[in-house]
Amino acid sequence: MRIYYDSMTLPKKAARRIQKFYSSSEFLKQAMPLHEAQAIAAWMLGYDDWHELEQTTKSLVPTPSLLDEDADAQTQEARIQYQTSALQEITPLTMPPCRALAFQFRVSGKNPLSKNFAVDLYSTNELIYDAQFEEWRFMPSIRSKAMYEVMYELSDKCQAGQLTFWQYEMKTFELCDRYPEAFVPYIYLLYALGKAGHWEKFAKHLPEFEKRVSTVFPENFPTSKRTLKPLEWGSVDSRDFLRSLYALGLAHYIGGNYQAGKKWLLTSKRCASIVMGEEDALLADMRSNQPKGDLHLNLV
Repeated sequence: MRIYYDSMTLPKKAARRIQKFYSSSEFLKQAMPLHEAQAIAAWMLGYDDWHELEQTTKSLVPTPSLLDEDADAQTQEARIQYQTSALQEITPLTMPPCRALAFQFRVSGKNPLSKNFAVDLYSTNELIYDAQFEEWRFMPSIRSKAMYEVMYELSDKCQAGQLTFWQYEMKTFELCDRYPEAFVPYIYLLYALGKAGHWEKFAKHLPEFEKRVSTVFPENFPTSKRTLKPLEWGSVDSRDFLRSLYALGLAHYIGGNYQAGKKWLLTSKRCASIVMGEEDALLADMRSNQPKGDLHLNLV
């Protein structure tokens, strides 16, 4: 698949985006040279190298391609798939992170933050299937990745006594507002409340937490453990998703909604390859004729 242009303006901007991303990577000791970023951009656009892209563009033949923003959903997805495969050919990364990079670079688009994209991974989480490894992977929105370091810092400050619990709760809730698709702050907030002896106060946050997690599941996600390979625990992103499933089950258990608690804990067991916590004990209690409803008091 080749993308055609009537000038080199947009390919140059795409190359700069790629250079900026790789130059800020913690894994690189020095900034990426522009010519390397140009080579990546050209390859993703369907050319052997930057020179071929320049020469083809100067010829003004054929007619310039539609930009991603102006193309239909099917064309946009086909381009993303092609560009994902192109990145897989030149990097050691698997499909899910290459797909995320293809969305972030948007080499065949004008504005990576355009509202006209059929799929917007900048502000949307995605649970996708990696056919190469026959597994599902959770990919958080691009923008919410900036939230993690802030979340970790807040948690450390709270544990060190540098923030009161009220300050910690307010700042965590601010993150939830700033990143309306993120659910990791809710996990931290749940356990912080539990440690402070206020498990019940999480009830006001539970509906929004549940809504954010529920929207991640695609229609084709397996409903049976026989057809679902557990998500990879070694992936930090997938790990947070699995923790959210367990946290939802626990939160509903604490609130006395045992039907919802069982649903989420069973989903957690189906999706995870390891024991997440006390799911078996919690499920056993909820299935009993007279649930105790207080097992969470011994968790922190």
